[in-house]
Amino acid sequence: MKVLFALMLIPEIALGSSVFLANNTIKIPSEFKQYFYNSEIVSQVYLNDSPLFEAVFSLHENGQINLLRILDEEPDIKPQVKNEWAEILQKGISLGACDASCPAGLVSAEYRLDNSSLKLFTSHYETEQVKSDYIYLPSALPNGVIMHNNLSAVSVHSAKTWNFSSSVISSLFGWTQNISLQSYGSSQANQSQETNIYALYTQKELAGSFIRLGIFSPDTDKGNVETNGFNTGSVAGVMWGTSNALLINNESVSASPIYITAANQGIAEVWLDNRLIYSQQLQPGMQAIDTRRLPSGIYNITINTLENGKVVDTQTAQVYKPLGWQNPNQKWRLNLWGGQKKDLVLSSKNTTENDSAFIGGGAIDYLFTPRVILGSSLLISADNYQLSARSNITLSSDDSFFAQYTLTNEDTRKNSGVDLRYYRTLSPGNSMNVFWRRTSNQNYRLTESSQQVGNTWGASLFTQLPWSSSLTLNGQYMKTPSREGVEIDTALTTKAILANRDVNFRLSAYDRPGFNQKNREQGVALGVSLSVMPSAKHTLSVDAGINDSNSYSSLNYQWQPQDEGAVRWLGAGISQSSENTLISGNGALESRTLSGDAYVQHYVQDKSTTTGINISQTLVLGEGNFAVSSGERSLGMESAFIVDLESDDPDMQIVASDSIKETKLFQGRNIIPTDIWKNEPIHFYSMGTNNGKVFPEYESINMNRGSVKYLKLKAVKTTVLVAMLQDNFGQILKHRQVTSDISSGIINAEGVLTLDSGINNQKLTVLGNSQSSALSCQLPDVLSPGKDVQFFPVIHCSPIGDM
Repeated sequence: MKVLFALMLIPEIALGSSVFLANNTIKIPSEFKQYFYNSEIVSQVYLNDSPLFEAVFSLHENGQINLLRILDEEPDIKPQVKNEWAEILQKGISLGACDASCPAGLVSAEYRLDNSSLKLFTSHYETEQVKSDYIYLPSALPNGVIMHNNLSAVSVHSAKTWNFSSSVISSLFGWTQNISLQSYGSSQANQSQETNIYALYTQKELAGSFIRLGIFSPDTDKGNVETNGFNTGSVAGVMWGTSNALLINNESVSASPIYITAANQGIAEVWLDNRLIYSQQLQPGMQAIDTRRLPSGIYNITINTLENGKVVDTQTAQVYKPLGWQNPNQKWRLNLWGGQKKDLVLSSKNTTENDSAFIGGGAIDYLFTPRVILGSSLLISADNYQLSARSNITLSSDDSFFAQYTLTNEDTRKNSGVDLRYYRTLSPGNSMNVFWRRTSNQNYRLTESSQQVGNTWGASLFTQLPWSSSLTLNGQYMKTPSREGVEIDTALTTKAILANRDVNFRLSAYDRPGFNQKNREQGVALGVSLSVMPSAKHTLSVDAGINDSNSYSSLNYQWQPQDEGAVRWLGAGISQSSENTLISGNGALESRTLSGDAYVQHYVQDKSTTTGINISQTLVLGEGNFAVSSGERSLGMESAFIVDLESDDPDMQIVASDSIKETKLFQGRNIIPTDIWKNEPIHFYSMGTNNGKVFPEYESINMNRGSVKYLKLKAVKTTVLVAMLQDNFGQILKHRQVTSDISSGIINAEGVLTLDSGINNQKLTVLGNSQSSALSCQLPDVLSPGKDVQFFPVIHCSPIGDM
């Protein structure tokens, strides 16, 4: 505002041909100097004509300009460049050409009055790199370790079983290390404890590619190639492939949901490449698998349905979450790998390493046209080879077609498969797909051979109906060695409000051929859930249905608190069928350091009880600091900040914010998930009515996968001081730079200082210059914490040596 005021009063400067200040080349009228020099000026800083940041400066009459504080920074600027020039400008530079002791190759500095900008030109102007398609990574990335742990335990009347899985991601010397393992244990006499280590490798992300060394599953993390590989298990070797990791990556969505029908309450386990990647609780009836937690790509999964700890149904499905072709200039995407087959299993009885001869393979995608992607994959070992080919065609913005052929050729058998799928988005929230799948299995023996052929035709539809209703319909005809006939699954859901209470109705039914040509499996279910209280999360649900001529009914209650306490929900229920009566209870807890859920099921007629518990936790280590977070809060976290927050006011709500999310911080130690690769600042601020300031206000750094950075935050309750400063001679100070515990400012031409200060601050410091010595100004003993602005007629200051 001061600059604009000066420009309005000096039009001949604002409209002149040389509208800049360089070594005081423009002569400011003496009556306006006091308003222009030694005052706060807001300016946009440019480095070699590229925006650097917006900041507040103090300009002196001798051409010296000093940075007081940064207001806003450009997100695309490398943090080390921004920090380097912030330090240089805080010390001060002279406008005009730089002849001696030029920092960071500075050639000249120019301040323009017409747009209040400071332009810095360096010797690197002509050699400045053109913007790359890839994210810039500095030579040194933060080290760290992130360990995700999950423990599941089930106790039935005959045995106790447990399953522990751990995934460790670390960053060291710019490389990412990954260790993944699963342990199983059982109390049964014929069962032994086993630990399967299926990942133990190090990986380096490069611009457009990656390289991996160690034990890995080639089809689990294959870069940006969408073409399916094969279930090779673990391989000890090397892998190289193209990658989009350092490109801006927009998350893709699943084109078609995956549905599963459960007869009773149970658990759905999703398996990929012979390892468990996700589990989900099931309610009776048809429901969709939550594919948001599944990795992107096009691949097949196996879904096991468990009831009472036993697998009662197994089905296969295809995940269709294409990554998209994010770099159209790159026509080819591929990966190549080779090594030795190695299944490392640690057992309580013995340790096995099932090694074999060399095994190798790869996959390739080709962008034939902007709408057509072709792909192929190959696996070669000593006794067999496997081959696949696929095509993904985008017919329109709403229509796509997928085709795939696979072939496995071994000494004693030959398997082939064809998969054709058509996806269509009918309208927002409505979709359908049609598919045909054919499998052929041939077995060769010395005297005879056999062949089994299976065909499946199917379609699914999901559509939104009026009155807050939706319809899901799945139908298919299968002719396979184990099942033959028509299968139909359907579900109708609707929402309503009765007496200010939310009510949900759900009607589902299924009819499918039995396994091994047995009697057909049929069922129908009606479910109703309603809020018991309009303002609280009390839900009562009633279900009734028939499964294969066996009727059942259930009554369940769930309470979900509205506050942010440790309890996420608690529930209880009873179900009645022709075979048994089941009484159940369940609940989930989540704290800052641990999350989990538990359930108990008692079968009245069998007099047996099943209990189960699932616990998840994440451990984070970086820069000599250790922190713990609950598994739910840190789900998918690949890099993190460990933040220690110290605040002088417990009522202040401190928030960490980036471009996607906000994280509430607590007093003490916190963990903030961060994005990998991108140079994105995290801003810290006080939310709500309490005036507060956080130091530092932001932090920006590139993070590797597995990186952990430590940061200490200090939150200070603030007030605005408006005062006049007086030296020990009784003179009112003007045009002097003053600092408090949290801010810096300039006394204006009338001698009035406006400055932010911490509520517990006791003094101000007047900085010295070539003409005046530094002063210290004592504030009143106690500043009023309830006032946002505090006025003081005079604050006395004395030379620092006399205090």
